[in-house]
Amino acid sequence: MTERRALLILVAGEPAVFSEQSRTEGEHRTLAHPPGAALLGWAARDYDYWLGRGRAEAVFHSGKVRFSDALPLSGDDAPAYPIPQLLMEPKHRSSRDDRLGEDVRVGRAPDDNGEIQYEALKPAFVTRAGCLVKPDRGGRLRTATRGGRAERGKLFGFQHLEPESRRWAATIEANDGVFEDDEWRRLRALFDGRTLHIGRGGNTAYGGGYNCVVRDNGGGDLWPVGSVADGAERVRVWALSDLALVDNWGAPAMAPSAEALGLGAGWRLRVQDSVVSLRRYAPWNRALRGRDVERQAVAAGSVFTFERVDNVAQTKPCGLVGFAREAGLGRVWIAPPLLEVPSGAHWGVSAESVIFAPEKASSPPIASTAAPGWLAALRKLNSPEIKGAKS
Repeated sequence: MTERRALLILVAGEPAVFSEQSRTEGEHRTLAHPPGAALLGWAARDYDYWLGRGRAEAVFHSGKVRFSDALPLSGDDAPAYPIPQLLMEPKHRSSRDDRLGEDVRVGRAPDDNGEIQYEALKPAFVTRAGCLVKPDRGGRLRTATRGGRAERGKLFGFQHLEPESRRWAATIEANDGVFEDDEWRRLRALFDGRTLHIGRGGNTAYGGGYNCVVRDNGGGDLWPVGSVADGAERVRVWALSDLALVDNWGAPAMAPSAEALGLGAGWRLRVQDSVVSLRRYAPWNRALRGRDVERQAVAAGSVFTFERVDNVAQTKPCGLVGFAREAGLGRVWIAPPLLEVPSGAHWGVSAESVIFAPEKASSPPIASTAAPGWLAALRKLNSPEIKGAKS
């Protein structure tokens, strides 16, 4: 049971890098959002305080305190979620920039004859009303140097999130009995009114620079849980964040069990109507100055379809599954209206009738932050006009 909750509103002022994978060779890509692990790491700046009180395990490692991923907000402050990979559109026919197209459909129709080829939508975020949010990403080349000279064959690049003064929303949640009032105030004070330098390369040209304000007791509607309608024969589960799942033997699993989701034993995973992608990553451990153990997770946006095989009574649906919940993993939405249409149904009249209207995120206004002078100068030096003049 969640006893305490706080809503965090972040406004980006600098480029940020959140590594999608732990590899160091090949193309480097960033996540499209600040992950909960970055917020957890920011809170860990006060680790010695909690260690001295014997509370470090409960706050940072038990999952009783959860730092969620940051979700981008649309123009009307509706939170946008990683787009379900079950949404498909005709090949070479992209959706509008601001909304899902009318020819977008949910999965493949049972009688699909293959006349029109469909493909999953490109990476983006979508609100409950079908509005698209696409955070801008940029890139920058770097080279390793020795003695002031570039080393041969050491050119590499970083993909980063552009600041674009975008607003993001995240939550901090704590179970019953974890915090006393003064401890909860201390944790909030680490974020409220601060500029969070999070992400990779904080001491160089990156480092996040997210202005943060905190609203206590806010954000209760940011992460929907959902429920199963009476008499439903099929239910879809949307992964709103990465999921760290394991089976009964402790090995990584590709899908949550019906029991873990609170559906009960009367449901079975329908593999042919599910879309699952995986991600491997190894978080950077600043205390150890090295990579932690590599982990495998089901990627956000994956969709699991379950079908009823028995009328066993279900328990209360659960919106949290798996491990690493303290770092924002494990969020799912059971039976989201966006996907509760027959397989192959097109986005349009049949889908819009069950879409939630955009909901305002209860967030205080926050002023946009301009890039600092040194960063603006660095961008100017890297602009095509200046590079062309130099060559």
